[in-house]
Amino acid sequence: MKRRGRCLAALALVSAVALGAATPTVHAAASCTVTATPVAFGVYDPLLSTPRTATGRVTLRCTATGVAERVRSTIALSTGGSGSYALRSLFSGPERLNYNLFLNSAFTNIWGDGTAGSRVGTANPNIPAGQSRTANRTIYGRIPALQSPAAGAFGDTIVVTVTY
Repeated sequence: MKRRGRCLAALALVSAVALGAATPTVHAAASCTVTATPVAFGVYDPLLSTPRTATGRVTLRCTATGVAERVRSTIALSTGGSGSYALRSLFSGPERLNYNLFLNSAFTNIWGDGTAGSRVGTANPNIPAGQSRTANRTIYGRIPALQSPAAGAFGDTIVVTVTY
């Protein structure tokens, strides 16, 4: 019988990018930046019968450069190293620890790019002329219970893409 230990699981949200839409307007468009706070699951205990959960955040900060704006944006998350929205994986060498990312705290809407049963997030701040506003979206992460990976540090990289 192979003895299994505790695992340290973390998810890096990197390469956050904001893409402005090329929509003709009579005034200057809003300017936006995006940052992401990683989902850090901490120590996963394979003997616990309850899932391990954690949260991260995507922050969209927009400035109205001309007149007041209502920024309409979509926030997409990549599949990570698993290549699948149905079942993402944290990796430690050849070992896998399954997890997923969700739009809601009920863990029913998988956060992705709108394909393969996933959904995109939104952030729609109203911005007074010449001012900035921030919109935050929580990322809900969950590792299912009773997995038995070898002990180690597990991780995955998710790309956040914001289109506005």
